[in-house]
Amino acid sequence: MRQAQRRGDFGAAWDAYLRFFRHLDRNTVDMLIFGRCFAEKQCPYFDSLGAYLGKTKREFDTLGSFCPDWQEWWDTSLEGNIKPGTTLENIAYIKGVPQRMLRKGLGGDCEEWRRNTRLMLHEQPVSRDLPTIDVQMRLMDDGRSKLPEVAVRIGPHGVWALVDTGAMQFFLNGEPSDEATWGISRLLPSQTWTVNGWVPAPTVRLARLRLGAAVVANPTGWIVIGRPGRSTAGIGMNVFMHYGAVCFDWRNERLHLGRLGPCANGQEPDNAIISPHFTPYVEAAAKPGREAAKTPRLPTSDSTPYRNWTPPSSSAWVLVDTGATDNHCSKAFAESDAIWEDGRFSFGDGLTAVCTRVGTTVVNDPNFGFSAILGMETLLEFDAFGWELDPFKVYFVPRADDDGNERRDGGR
Repeated sequence: MRQAQRRGDFGAAWDAYLRFFRHLDRNTVDMLIFGRCFAEKQCPYFDSLGAYLGKTKREFDTLGSFCPDWQEWWDTSLEGNIKPGTTLENIAYIKGVPQRMLRKGLGGDCEEWRRNTRLMLHEQPVSRDLPTIDVQMRLMDDGRSKLPEVAVRIGPHGVWALVDTGAMQFFLNGEPSDEATWGISRLLPSQTWTVNGWVPAPTVRLARLRLGAAVVANPTGWIVIGRPGRSTAGIGMNVFMHYGAVCFDWRNERLHLGRLGPCANGQEPDNAIISPHFTPYVEAAAKPGREAAKTPRLPTSDSTPYRNWTPPSSSAWVLVDTGATDNHCSKAFAESDAIWEDGRFSFGDGLTAVCTRVGTTVVNDPNFGFSAILGMETLLEFDAFGWELDPFKVYFVPRADDDGNERRDGGR
């Protein structure tokens, strides 16, 4: 599942999920494997993946019940190894590990997980095939930064929406009373992280979202309560993943959906993946003379279940985020072997950036180690930036001078 997700083959990831849920021994899955895949989110979200692919409740209903039972974990592994003097409270805590693992991985008990998953899926199949289109894009300058926006129609309303590759889903900034105005059906209560901290963000579904000539039917996303952002709406990766290729053409202020356009002539970074959250990452290389920190193999007494499991090879994955103004790095990343002596980090031959903001507010993703964000301050140093799926490849087009000659300094 994870390998298919990383290369952008979402259909293969879904098929792998189905094979797991149809397996006769699914409810006796090894607890460590479950934790790595579900609780630590090494694998894509099953409900979001199904929603992206237009899968139906009916297909989900054909799967057998899923509720792992790890009672043997206590009976055969720990009961005879409890040290003398261990308190009853500690024993009770240890015995509760399986239940806590299950709730963390599923977001609740088994029935909650099943109910919430069905809510995210569709009543009827929804096609992922959208027409290839070019959309006019504008770079809004608020005096401090530039962020890309496109015109969209949500229900009867036309608005400018932030084009945000760092967002997993589309979002609207509004109040609960706005739901009827936008044609929203509320699915699940939730919250999301914004520049103002955690805010209420119920999971909702739109009847339709029109982007240029394309209509995205029943997209799932959030309505963020309290208007914490500048843009009325934001288009996230669940919309972009409908296209096999996407290109942000900064030079001509065009968004190409379904084709690479000028991005076909771009330079590839050393390594790039689609994360379990459907967002694009590039790998920051170790500084010259040092080797990037490797993720250790998974601990297990029986290596057989892990023979096809390849952990991430680096602790320096960087989110490529058109919704961020700065290159924001966690303190751990800024002090890692990815940072050169001059304060820069490299993500490919001639592709470098600087951590202009360092702080602890960047979420450290356990899937990829240290966390950093490649924002618009670096992306706008290129003429274009984009990607294609299966296999997932990212392209950065070096800026050309006024005569069309490529500049290898990224435009500075």
